[in-house]
Amino acid sequence: MPPTSYTMVAFIKRKEGMSLEDFYTYWEDVHGPLVKPWAEKHGLTYKQVHTGSNAPTGVDSEFLSKYDGCAIFEFSDPNAITVAFADPEFKRDVSPDQEVFMQEQVTIMTTGSTVTIV
Repeated sequence: MPPTSYTMVAFIKRKEGMSLEDFYTYWEDVHGPLVKPWAEKHGLTYKQVHTGSNAPTGVDSEFLSKYDGCAIFEFSDPNAITVAFADPEFKRDVSPDQEVFMQEQVTIMTTGSTVTIV
């Protein structure tokens, strides 16, 4: 059966010297509103997973515990994410803002087809 949706997950780490609280506040209150119109324009669902102090403990892998959160994009058109990242709006508004609060060079991203079981 062909996939009906796709998911991209990006594990991100806050900028050195930034507190976890400041990171989450900036990511949600400043960066989130920049991402929203761009994501909506391309039919993307955007979620932030804040994995810090309020997250349940003992469930992260040791490697991934070095990251402060992950961004999740969901989309139904397999070309949507490529088109979205090529959009001048992303390059002008979203991408430069990432440098303010996160370490892009250590971001881990993966994309795949989504299979929902339950």
